[in-house]
Amino acid sequence: MSRRILVPLALVLAACSPEQGGEVASPDVSISAGSGADAPAAVPSGPAEVENISGESEAATWETVFDDGLSQYPGLYEHVRAASDSAMREMAGTAQQDYQNWQEDGAQWEWRPYDIGWTWEIVWSDETRVSVLQSWYEYTGGAHPNHGSGSVLWLVPEQRTVALPELFQDGGPGSPAMTALLEAIRASLIEQKSQRLGEYFNAEDQEMWLGDLSASAESFGAFTLALSTEAERAGGLIFHFDPYAVGAYAEGDYRVLVPQSVFRDYLTAEWAGVFAGEPDVSPEDLEP
Repeated sequence: MSRRILVPLALVLAACSPEQGGEVASPDVSISAGSGADAPAAVPSGPAEVENISGESEAATWETVFDDGLSQYPGLYEHVRAASDSAMREMAGTAQQDYQNWQEDGAQWEWRPYDIGWTWEIVWSDETRVSVLQSWYEYTGGAHPNHGSGSVLWLVPEQRTVALPELFQDGGPGSPAMTALLEAIRASLIEQKSQRLGEYFNAEDQEMWLGDLSASAESFGAFTLALSTEAERAGGLIFHFDPYAVGAYAEGDYRVLVPQSVFRDYLTAEWAGVFAGEPDVSPEDLEP
């Protein structure tokens, strides 16, 4: 049986040794909406030289594609590259071991090479903040491939990630800010599901999928800043839900736009200056 390689991006990815299939080192790379606990680092001087990651073996293929714009944010580029490199090495090592086991066992079924792909795309930025969307794809020999999203919100002066609760005066579980976001997210998901499922939509059945959503940042997962009708401002937040997160695999993933007017009253003074106007997001931008 094949096994899933990627862990949810809100968790810590293990950094692998340089040799393919080497032992996994202590976790030291955090990728998601941001932990907010990154130690401030010295700002690298000059632009970075962005290089994609790719490789292939008899057991697997892997690739990470980076937005060229990351060259202007060396610290951010180093952060996401470290996570990508670690995940690629881990997958390659696991695939190689599974391939060797397949050969040694003399299995009668055909080996299907593993495949993993990541992309990092800058979706919003101003002079001191950068919002990056990570899209991932993986296939580990099962019935179908899997895919999903991750994100990083980066503070350029401090060279660290920002967690969703840091945007608000009170971002704790059950706070007014998290409650407002939960209500908006649930309403949007119900509307999207009714349109996507059509005659097969049953509101009562949705509680099975949406029941685990709570008024907490951990419940919402990956988020990015949305473009605004006002220049150099963010018009809201977009939350990215992977397949299986809030619906059956066949439903695909969901993107939920929450206008800044929903949560503006709860922002810190610093972040209140970042959000303004209406979201400049088309329906096509929210399609999976």
